[in-house]
Amino acid sequence: MAHLRIGKLPNTASVRLTLTIPGDLHDKLNAYCQILKADGQATDLRQLVPYMLDRFIAGDREFARRVRARGDVENTDPSASTRLPEIDSSKRLGRT
Repeated sequence: MAHLRIGKLPNTASVRLTLTIPGDLHDKLNAYCQILKADGQATDLRQLVPYMLDRFIAGDREFARRVRARGDVENTDPSASTRLPEIDSSKRLGRT
């Protein structure tokens, strides 16, 4: 069985999510869910999207560096309410 980048999804309660996304992104997210289901991890978009966003933010080294520099976010719990740092959009963020 191939291992997907995000790894095993945590066992969490459902999260209500309302947003508008492009149709092609919706298709890709549904395909990702289907692959997870085929690997024995039943999930749906309500479970997958918050986890993917959390993993994206957790893996963004530039974001983490700027948060540490500001001293704003100590708690890394994704359910904790935190104020996001303002990011200077004129600087290109490096990919990790």
